[in-house]
Amino acid sequence: MYHEGQRQLQDRFGSRAPADRPEEKLRREDFKQEDAAFIGAQAYFFLATADAEGRPDCSFKGGAPGFMQVLASIWF
Repeated sequence: MYHEGQRQLQDRFGSRAPADRPEEKLRREDFKQEDAAFIGAQAYFFLATADAEGRPDCSFKGGAPGFMQVLASIWF
């Protein structure tokens, strides 16, 4: 999630652990049922990608709540 320069600054200022916390808490391998319900209730989202050279793109996607759904997932 961070490049080496960011990690060096985090280590210098003692902020590596707080910087890692969001990923530790929020990263998931699969959608849970409550994730699918939350996603389905939204009216918009932003889709961010990067190409093979690392150039980013971010686009708005919107519609009536329910236009976006989790169609496949494994939850246990």
